[in-house]
Amino acid sequence: AWERYPLENLGHPHPPVDESWKKSDSRIVILIAALRETRLPETILSAFDNAEFPERVYIGVVQQNAQGDTDAVEAVCEQRGKPIRLNSNGEFENPNNCVEYDRVRMLRMDASEAAGPVYARGRQPELLEDEDEFCMQIDAHT
Repeated sequence: AWERYPLENLGHPHPPVDESWKKSDSRIVILIAALRETRLPETILSAFDNAEFPERVYIGVVQQNAQGDTDAVEAVCEQRGKPIRLNSNGEFENPNNCVEYDRVRMLRMDASEAAGPVYARGRQPELLEDEDEFCMQIDAHT
């Protein structure tokens, strides 16, 4: 039989350590671990398109793709009509000023390096910066 756990035993969340949650310019980072995820570009677009203040949103992606898989940022910028391109060094350039290009932080790995979702999520802190005040983690196909 199920037993109801008394709510008073659950405790309360810790209070904020400072007043940064009240600021109107706080940066919010959405962290995503993705293994060959084809729906990731739509998730990224949805995060920006549904944000009340998209200029405050950054996304950090641990992308584990195989050769021939579409890069998430490349797909996002393509869908925005602002395609990016690979230069001769194998790095992306942003000649069409795709806004999301500068707002999505990528850690690109080959899918053969994948060691499970816990490993990929463990790499996500590498994508955080000192100025980031809030972060959350979501699935790549949210």
